[in-house]
Amino acid sequence: MKDVKKIKKYQEAEKDYVLGMSIPEISRKYSVKEATVKTWIKRHRWKRTEIQKKSDKQTEIIIDGKNLYQIREELLNQLEIIGKKNIQSIIEIESYIDSLKDYYKYKNDLDERGHLIETKKGIKHNESAALKTKSSNERRKILEFLGLNDIITVKEEDDDEEL
Repeated sequence: MKDVKKIKKYQEAEKDYVLGMSIPEISRKYSVKEATVKTWIKRHRWKRTEIQKKSDKQTEIIIDGKNLYQIREELLNQLEIIGKKNIQSIIEIESYIDSLKDYYKYKNDLDERGHLIETKKGIKHNESAALKTKSSNERRKILEFLGLNDIITVKEEDDDEEL
């Protein structure tokens, strides 16, 4: 029985690591030494994807009081509750997070440069408006595909307003 609990702790810790949780956070969450977590990582060759390696930057975007790591965790919890947590759905959640990052990148560009921008060839529409809408639609499709509820509120501005 004790071994089953250890295995479950180890497996949950690996998931947290792969999803971008830091070694100190894992250590605190599972009440083990940081050296133990480092040993697990080395011994069992835990790997992070490039997305998770950049997890420190995820705290830069705060939506409804949550950073991207917290948003990811809440979506993964929803998957677990409905019994759909598998590698494919985790990849879809990563795509959702990427679309969310893109949305805010385009939103910031629109805030800085506006909907109309001046180029060498004259004035043109800022492509970020269309790309922002596209990333918003991608997020909705991913959530619909996974059967999840959106956990954030993104105020959609009217991108078609006359300037």
